[in-house]
Amino acid sequence: MSEETEDDYIQVKGVKLFPAVDDERKITCKGKSIIVYDPNAPMDTEPSWQHHSATEYGTGIVPKGYVVRVIGAFVKFT
Repeated sequence: MSEETEDDYIQVKGVKLFPAVDDERKITCKGKSIIVYDPNAPMDTEPSWQHHSATEYGTGIVPKGYVVRVIGAFVKFT
């Protein structure tokens, strides 16, 4: 199996909000700010998962119905 490169990821140069989907999914990413949250929760609710590293990849779960806010990052959903 070949090694992954940044070409295997979606590059977000600014800010992007990935909408909620009907199934749980896995996110692998690196970048300035990646936050997974429930769009129906109060604004002061802690995110479900977050990652803030431009040099190290992180992997988390995006629960069904949650959105992902990405700022300057490489992301992949599986």
